[in-house]
Amino acid sequence: GSLAKRMKWRCVAVAAALVCAFAVASPLLVDQPSRSNEVDDWPWFSWQLGPPCPQEQLTLVDVSADEEPLLSASSKIRELLGSMISGCKTSLGMDLGASVAVMYKDQVLFNEGAGSVAEGSSTVPTGDTIFQIGSITKVFTSLMLAKAISDKKVCLDDPVTKFYNDANPPSFHPTNPYGDHSLDGVTLHSLATHTGSLPREPPTGVYNDVGLNETQIFDYINAMNLLYPPYTHAHYSNLGLALAARCLERAVGKKYEDFVVQELLRPLGMNNSGFEFTSDVVSRMAVGYVPGADGSQMKSPYDCVEMGWAAGCGGMFSSANDLLQYMRFLMTGGDGALIGSDALREYLLPGVSLPDGVSTFGLGTFETVFANGYWTVTKGGLTAGYGSSIAFVPELQLAFVALINLNSGIIPDKLTAHAARYFVPALLQVLRKSQPTPPLPDNYKTLLGYYGVGETVYFEMHESGTPGVLNGTILSQPQTFVWDPAQETVSGSTAFRFHTANEYADKLSCLWLDSMGTDAVVVFTQMLGVPFVSITDMHFYNLRMLKHDN
Repeated sequence: GSLAKRMKWRCVAVAAALVCAFAVASPLLVDQPSRSNEVDDWPWFSWQLGPPCPQEQLTLVDVSADEEPLLSASSKIRELLGSMISGCKTSLGMDLGASVAVMYKDQVLFNEGAGSVAEGSSTVPTGDTIFQIGSITKVFTSLMLAKAISDKKVCLDDPVTKFYNDANPPSFHPTNPYGDHSLDGVTLHSLATHTGSLPREPPTGVYNDVGLNETQIFDYINAMNLLYPPYTHAHYSNLGLALAARCLERAVGKKYEDFVVQELLRPLGMNNSGFEFTSDVVSRMAVGYVPGADGSQMKSPYDCVEMGWAAGCGGMFSSANDLLQYMRFLMTGGDGALIGSDALREYLLPGVSLPDGVSTFGLGTFETVFANGYWTVTKGGLTAGYGSSIAFVPELQLAFVALINLNSGIIPDKLTAHAARYFVPALLQVLRKSQPTPPLPDNYKTLLGYYGVGETVYFEMHESGTPGVLNGTILSQPQTFVWDPAQETVSGSTAFRFHTANEYADKLSCLWLDSMGTDAVVVFTQMLGVPFVSITDMHFYNLRMLKHDN
């Protein structure tokens, strides 16, 4: 039946995507990291000397997309994009199109397409061309959860049984064969982080072409067993996010699709995004394709087909420009009007660590990894006819989008991964040469010297050779100090933020640094004209100046 057909198309699509990807093997091998640099090969001499913790703190100044090495990064991703599309044409005979965009803060660094929006068309995809985005829909379902929490409509740990029960049918009662057999652990939280222990696919598949209503869908769900005790294992589940969407629908009293469009997408300026394939939307879409069994290019039978009950796991369409708007909102936090700042921060938190210890399923249903020296937030999508990928580096406010009209997740993931590999070091190079000199307070020279108790020195701070930065020691350990006026909450106080600067600083693990008070604060006060310093992280209070630098 339809399920067998979907599985056949999926297998053929995976094979086709691999052919397209490896038809351009040479560009894909550029700048590949060596195994010796990967975290799993780092020699843990101790928990202190593990994978080096990123410590660079940069001011995100404005840059020009026309300066090197950003121009070179654009050239590399343009070449890779073109090679992938031409590789699909050469190896599969398919006329495909893709759109790739890169944004830093509010500035678009790259926004180009390659190929065509449809077989035989000369129209090249742009940043406004619409594609189905598949599982990227999930992050909007979780954004709806964040808003519902912010609006006090739900709590993160509300169980599914709060929304689907005998009083509000259909009831949710699959079998939990573990422990106390309770379903209390199948919550909005566990569904969003793929720890609700549900199977991967809804009973309808992601396309409801088998004609089931919600009561029949729950009959199938209730005949299932949980795969694990909830919260004990991560197991990716389309069913889980589809179910979360319908729970939220009941909580807010509005159809899921309408809520996402009206309360999230439109306020974010995402006017080319939604769920309903109107004639206007279809006219602005790239046509979705799958490879036919005979090797021909075939329009996807699910092109522009709405997903029905399972929409919350993969039913959205969008464009590269709209997805940049979404990531800009996440990286800047907006003004708090759409979603409260606390709920938004929680949305971006890692949810559950995966066995490699460096990747997670995030609370916003993201897949997060450590790449190119930074924590990177990603999500990919795949439908019968389209592939999509987004990624962003919150610390650098750098975002990436790749969309293609082929049911391949491999190609767009490759494009965003390589875009990050090209643009992260390029942006860092530009930022490092453009950093402003940190200011120093007017009174800083009066604070330079040695502090302690009796004749014992515990703290010292002096001039350095770097403008705007002071150096010194805490308990004989070298530190650097930068003025932090935001911490001057006591009248007449002067505050500095300090960072470890010993000879092993570039080899210290985050585990050690975060537990030993680096990136913490020292506060100076005056009593009877004598400077005192307090370091709350070290439990030092009112250390008296013993000797002033002359």
